[in-house]
Amino acid sequence: MNTPTARDAAADFVTFKDKPVRFVIINGVPWFSLEDSCDAIGRNFDLLARQVVAVLPAYAWRECTELAAEGTRDSILISPVGAWMLTELAACWRTQDFAAWACRESRNLCPNPAPFDPAMFLTLLPSGFLPPKPLKYTGRLAEWKRLKQAYPTARAVLHFAAANAVAREVAA
Repeated sequence: MNTPTARDAAADFVTFKDKPVRFVIINGVPWFSLEDSCDAIGRNFDLLARQVVAVLPAYAWRECTELAAEGTRDSILISPVGAWMLTELAACWRTQDFAAWACRESRNLCPNPAPFDPAMFLTLLPSGFLPPKPLKYTGRLAEWKRLKQAYPTARAVLHFAAANAVAREVAA
C-alpha cells in the first residue's frame, strides 16, 4: 500500500465539538486521523482501529507515516465516507453528528472533488451490495437513496462485516 508521509502532505486540523481532528488532503480528498476521530466521538481507538482495518473497504481508510516530535509513527486515516462507516461501527445512533460533520467538512475542504470518487461519495461495496442504510442525520441518507435508485436490484447489507462475509463466500 502506498503510505504517504507528512512530508508529502502537511497535516492541518479542523474542530468537532471542541476536539481537534487532524487531516491531510491526498489526491483532492481530505483524510481524517482515525485516532483524533475516535477521540472526538468518545470511542476506543484500539478497538475501532482493528475493526476499520478488518472490515472497511480500502477506499475508506489508509495507512500513512506521520512525523511526530518523537520521530515517525504509523497512523490510520479515514476518508469522508470512511468517517461515516466509522460511525456505523461505533454506536451509529450516538455518533451520526460526527458523520454529518465529516461530510460537511469534506465538502468545505474540497468543494470540487472528482465525481464518483468512492472516498468522497457512497458507492456499492466491493461485494456488490449497497452499504447499510445511513441514519437520518448522518448527511448521507439522500446520497444512499440516489445510489439505491441507480442500482434497484442491489441489496443493502445490515452491517459492513456481513458484506465481507458474503464476499468471502462468493469468492470461495
